Amino acid sequence: MRLRKKCAFSMDRVSDMILLHEDVSNIFKNSLKDDNGSPEMFINNVREYLIDRPNIHKHMSPEESFDDFVIQFCHLHLKAHTMHSVLSGEETREE
Repeated sequence: MRLRKKCAFSMDRVSDMILLHEDVSNIFKNSLKDDNGSPEMFINNVREYLIDRPNIHKHMSPEESFDDFVIQFCHLHLKAHTMHSVLSGEETREE
């Protein structure tokens, strides 16, 4: 992973946000390949990743419980991935 464990994370630094996106995208790709697209495994892998980087939760959504944050974070990543696929033409289905 490119974002270090126990990193000093800031949403104001574009480099931190890029590294976070790349890391979670790699987790997603590996989950698709290794776990046959299991949502539970993707969520568990993201949970493990975020446990090692508590500053991400602290800076993004400290008022939420960690488990709720992980679920919301995964949903947002999947929505962003889907939107990118549609807008870039990678996704060709009408819906």
